[in-house]
Amino acid sequence: GETGPVLAVGRDLRAIAAIQQRFVDAQRDLERGYWSARQAEQRYRALFHVATDAVLVVDALDFKVVDANAAASRLFDRRPEQLVGHDVRAGFERHSRVAVEELLSAARN
Repeated sequence: GETGPVLAVGRDLRAIAAIQQRFVDAQRDLERGYWSARQAEQRYRALFHVATDAVLVVDALDFKVVDANAAASRLFDRRPEQLVGHDVRAGFERHSRVAVEELLSAARN
């Protein structure tokens, strides 16, 4: 320079910037996936509660009710909250329980 020598020291940060950009892109993809899942959940909820047919969502492993709509609630003569967490087979007559279990097992398989 005009007043003497100049020493410039630096680092090539392109690799770090590329990693940061990949992180931002991954974060954006996660956000898009989150919103997509949220919209699907909202559509599921809307259809679930509007359906006139009785719908029970049952855990395939232990046959516990995960969710129930209003029509199922009326069919089983219980509030949906009372159905959730209980064994779905208990809602059927004793002689029908084996057949219900076989049907649910076939659906699971």
